[in-house]
Amino acid sequence: MKVTKCKGEGQGSCKKCSDEGRWNRTWMCFLYEIEGLKGCYCSDCVKKIVQGNSETLEKVGSDD
Repeated sequence: MKVTKCKGEGQGSCKKCSDEGRWNRTWMCFLYEIEGLKGCYCSDCVKKIVQGNSETLEKVGSDD
């Protein structure tokens, strides 16, 4: 899972925060793109998504 900084100037929105109805305006330099997902995400949401993805991979690997 590749995480890179979003491109752009000014303010932007975190897609996950917006979807969950939380405050979602922040400077673009603090937002990140996640490979395979649409939109930009704040650092807190990136951590949750990456952690959730690694837990899913651990569960898949333990089924063998």
